[in-house]
Amino acid sequence: MKIFSKITAALSLAVLVVVPFQAMAFVPNIDPTIPVFNFAPQLAVVTAVAAETYDTTPDFTFNSTEAGTINYSGDCKATSYTNAVAGNNTVTFDSLSVGMHSNCKITVKGTSSTMTSAELVVPAFEVKLFLVLPPTIDILAPKLSVVSGVATTTQDHTPDFTFKSDEAGTITYGGSCSSAATAAVAGNNTVTFNNLSAGTYNNCTIKVTDAAANVSNVLEVPTFTVIETLLPPAVAICGTFSDVMTSDSDCEAILYVKSLGSMTGNPDGTFAPDSLLQRDQIAKIALVTFAQFDATTDYCASKAAFPDVSESSWAYQYVCRAKLLGVVTGYASGADKGFFRPARSVNRAEFLAFMLRNLSGTMVGGSSYTDVSSGDWFNKYAKFSYDNSLFAGTKLNPTNFTTRREVARVIFKLHLLGKI
Repeated sequence: MKIFSKITAALSLAVLVVVPFQAMAFVPNIDPTIPVFNFAPQLAVVTAVAAETYDTTPDFTFNSTEAGTINYSGDCKATSYTNAVAGNNTVTFDSLSVGMHSNCKITVKGTSSTMTSAELVVPAFEVKLFLVLPPTIDILAPKLSVVSGVATTTQDHTPDFTFKSDEAGTITYGGSCSSAATAAVAGNNTVTFNNLSAGTYNNCTIKVTDAAANVSNVLEVPTFTVIETLLPPAVAICGTFSDVMTSDSDCEAILYVKSLGSMTGNPDGTFAPDSLLQRDQIAKIALVTFAQFDATTDYCASKAAFPDVSESSWAYQYVCRAKLLGVVTGYASGADKGFFRPARSVNRAEFLAFMLRNLSGTMVGGSSYTDVSSGDWFNKYAKFSYDNSLFAGTKLNPTNFTTRREVARVIFKLHLLGKI
């Protein structure tokens, strides 16, 4: 009984001792300026350098969880990029040599943690040699596309075909179609095919060779069929002109100027070969013949070339362009001094000047037609005309007005001389 009492008393004493000890709160002494956790920056690749690149100073983007100082090792350095931000960082490597680069690494020493990250391996990449050709070497071939094909079925035995080229050059025809037009401009080109017999044409092609001898793609002319016209062969018309027959000695010349786009005829389908031409019309014909006019260019700059050619005139830009090139100069004396007189008919002397001023090289005067003297202002043009039979015969008749037929004939002769 005494033993039990002693044990009970001992247990009571133990409870009295233990319970107060457990009720005590433990408050550690913590310095708030010392971080509990101290992790180094974590790096990851965001955008690698392309596996193959011609850029010798490529960009590389990585992510860092902490701002700090960037260090580079291996081939890749970026001396202009030494500080990292917390987030994405794009660096541009200093100039690299041509070849593989597989040992590039990046680390960041954190600003807050002062610890250095693990090495971030830049995925391997190759800098390839980029061959730069001298600027004078043209290696690009012209590109051709169809603008307006021949009608699927046509009675026109000399149909037009329009294509676009992004470079000027020489036209080559393939298959059953050919044309007198051999020069292409950068832009739309309308060619008139030489006389075609009745039948289906599915093998006609066009190529353009530029000045650097680059040959374009082969442009296939969409298939078309030529059917016989209702006119008998004896009165077959020249091209689409109802008033010029194929038997006309100037038919080929008329088809040629049509192919150039310099003389396209009248809205009623006639060419009117014996009609006269005005000065503004000849200015346009001369410019288009020698490919000296771009319809998208403002040659006047809001200032008329002559006081009698207004901005509302269809010939406004043509006359400005012709004056800029020296093709037309206006009248130098008399009551017409300083004027152009666009609606006035063109005489032979004026016509020769309008056309021949487009030719390169110096023209010299001299003995020519019997009705041209050495003191005539057009003497050198008359000399060139006489020597090349632009106007046949011993007399020029310089004051005679020029007909549409004569204009077409002279342009075609200049083409045969290799001047166009």
